[in-house]
Amino acid sequence: MKRILVAGGGIAGLSAAVFLSQKNNSVEIFEASSMPGGRARSFYDNHFGREIDNGQHLLMGCYRETLRFFQMIGANEGYYKQEQMSIPFVSERGYIQHLKSRTSLYPLNLLHAILDFGQLTLTERFRVGKLIASLWFLDLSKKKDIPVLKWLRNNNSGENELETLWKPLVVSTMNTPIESASFVIFANVLKEIFLKGSEGSKPVITRKGLSSLYVTSAIQYLKERSGKINFSEAVKGVVFQGDKITLIKTTKRELTPFDEVVFAIPPHALKRIEGIPERLPGGSLDFNYSTIITVFLKITNNPLKEELYSLVKSGIHWVFNHGDMLSAVISCADDWASLDSRKIIRRTKNEISKYLGVKEEEFTNAKVIKEKRATILSGVERGPKISLLNIAENAYIIGDWTIPNLPATIETGVLSARRLSNILL
Repeated sequence: MKRILVAGGGIAGLSAAVFLSQKNNSVEIFEASSMPGGRARSFYDNHFGREIDNGQHLLMGCYRETLRFFQMIGANEGYYKQEQMSIPFVSERGYIQHLKSRTSLYPLNLLHAILDFGQLTLTERFRVGKLIASLWFLDLSKKKDIPVLKWLRNNNSGENELETLWKPLVVSTMNTPIESASFVIFANVLKEIFLKGSEGSKPVITRKGLSSLYVTSAIQYLKERSGKINFSEAVKGVVFQGDKITLIKTTKRELTPFDEVVFAIPPHALKRIEGIPERLPGGSLDFNYSTIITVFLKITNNPLKEELYSLVKSGIHWVFNHGDMLSAVISCADDWASLDSRKIIRRTKNEISKYLGVKEEEFTNAKVIKEKRATILSGVERGPKISLLNIAENAYIIGDWTIPNLPATIETGVLSARRLSNILL
């Protein structure tokens, strides 16, 4: 049995603790905040009378490690996956056209979905299908990276395709502008969604807030296996002896002995831990970040029937329907971040009214959540600065930012934890 310390109680830290608690390992988490879950958590809001997420997340069937993690901790009742992909795209005039699979036969379902997508002309649909299919046998390790926009322009994509499909897809999956987003990373995203079976493209709809969905279940799972989680206690320093960390300093105490230590915190927080930055290559913790804004709107008489909507050529990328509440998501929201909440709410109401026909007087309450460091940018310049890294004989760094060939998401946070468990178990 090993004693394993985990710095960080977000999705990467919690999933790592769960995986590493196997084989009777003693696992202890140290979380700097008073609440676990990091950016993927929820809280109860008195004005809404319900639990709301710290930021609305879109989960997909291609989140394979995340869904396995949910099943492992017994959280599979908190979500469901669409039987067939069905995503309504709404034009400014309120015209709705679904990107929808009409058969379970793969890859015919993908082909049918693209060829039936009425927001594009027939020529555009064939071009989109050809582009996605071209990635099937493409060896990305041998490709020079370029911006996604350049790749699309080189393949004759027109403005309607860009604005209707490609730009929303890039922004939603990578939280990075299409003009600078990495083609290699985006191609990997497309492969995960469309080219690894029919499950990858299906939206996963959560029935409850993220904390109720997985955080509570993960903590209960750990406690049943003698795991511990310490809130409001951050790791602030480490002491090395040779190539091993022998002492951990937190804001409350010093810890020794232990067998392994896992750092599951974002790069800007890792920089502040005494003894860590100098062990890493120069610049390996230097990233640019992108904002995501979620606007929650309480609604009285909700006329909407779908679970989610993509708004075509709008500043609002997604609207999620929770019955008595709507949540609108603005990715790559740096231009919105300087606006005060009242202006953001006004813009959001106007867009939802224009696209979805909801009368503004139906909204009775509103809340804006700005996550200015929501994700690192997945641009061409990002490069493989750091991957799952063994920074000492007994110390590792994990997190959504440590999988260089994919964007920073819930899935890459869990994936990094799974890769670590494969090494240590």
